Amino acid sequence: MTNVFYKKLSALFVHTGPKYCYSMQIALPMFAGILSDNGFPSLCFNEVAHKKKGGNRNFIDIIKEYSPEVVVLPVHWYQQLFYVLNAIKTIRELFPSILIVSGGYTASFFYNDFMKSENHPDFIIRGEGEIPLLQLMKSIKNNTYADVSNLVYTDSAGKLCVNEISYIPDSGNISMLDYSRLDLVLNREDIMSFYQDIVPARGCPHRCSVCSGSRQGQSIIAGRTKSAFLELDNINSYIRHLYDYGAKRFSLIYFEGYERLYLNILEKISKLEITSIVIGSCTLYSDQFLCLLSELQHSTSINFAVEYIIKILNEDLRNKYYDFRFSNKELEKQLDCLNRFGIEVEICLNGGLLNSPDLVDKEKEYAEYLSERYGCEIKQIYEPIEPGSELSINPSEFGISSECSFDYYCQDFSYQRS
Repeated sequence: MTNVFYKKLSALFVHTGPKYCYSMQIALPMFAGILSDNGFPSLCFNEVAHKKKGGNRNFIDIIKEYSPEVVVLPVHWYQQLFYVLNAIKTIRELFPSILIVSGGYTASFFYNDFMKSENHPDFIIRGEGEIPLLQLMKSIKNNTYADVSNLVYTDSAGKLCVNEISYIPDSGNISMLDYSRLDLVLNREDIMSFYQDIVPARGCPHRCSVCSGSRQGQSIIAGRTKSAFLELDNINSYIRHLYDYGAKRFSLIYFEGYERLYLNILEKISKLEITSIVIGSCTLYSDQFLCLLSELQHSTSINFAVEYIIKILNEDLRNKYYDFRFSNKELEKQLDCLNRFGIEVEICLNGGLLNSPDLVDKEKEYAEYLSERYGCEIKQIYEPIEPGSELSINPSEFGISSECSFDYYCQDFSYQRS
């Protein structure tokens, strides 16, 4: 564990969930930094990564050591909900005076059900939370919360209060935030060997009905109708700080139509002594981008790999549910190109909307063909529809029969992946 100078905390951020959810949201250390810089000493603990690396401490041990006044338990991905509910129950039993805050995609979408559940937090911050969380910390002393942006809470009369989502930062605002506060992650040594996520924007510029992070999903969850991209210097500074802390492997989310930004990021990061970079995309890559990957693959010692997070190989369904219009013939053309370049390829499929056994069998058959012909790795993960996506809000509109209630997502999804 990293030694820090804090003996008692105002806030402890705990990342918990199933063992495959070991990547903590990159914003949490930044949140802790904002609070710490404003007189509220805060730290982060990635419990999942700690256990994955063989550690024997849990969030209870950390609470006992640092005695935080507030514990922040994000439910960003729905797979975390089961674990956060159990964590809230444990904290209520062992540390009844601690206030509990939640947030993230899933908590924001299910804020009403979450706050009415048996093991509910004291507060939920909907959407984007760094400034609302600071406002909340300042308001706790006086127990007045009406002016806290994005906040959901229960007042003294037992009434559920839902404040307006008024904090939606633009590119200028988020570029002023310091994402490099890894000094506030208690077990950062546990996470440095994993791939470090680089997300250059808040809000996806595309509209896909299956994704809670898409443009439409974010308008519902966070009130965001337009993507906000970080400035290039801010992104490069974050990468440099990760590298200085020992990160050697990075993953980068690719958004179609922003090639210049990605070309600049890759040219900068390729000058560092790192081992590998994985670039993930829900659509095809531009020819210019692939050519740069080929050039860097052969001019540096870095191992480059691309991941197609296309979720479905059936062209008709992909065109129906996604903002991307490309054929499997076009996909195979890129796979052939990448194969010749010597760049590793992974295709990630998600059967959340595939409720037909015949369709699943056809997906598997075509996936096996792609794997054999182009040497790419296929990931088939059959998970539910993401809460907050258009499909989860009105599945019948898309001809899908699916369970999308809060109670459904409270189950343990750890069996879904190895």
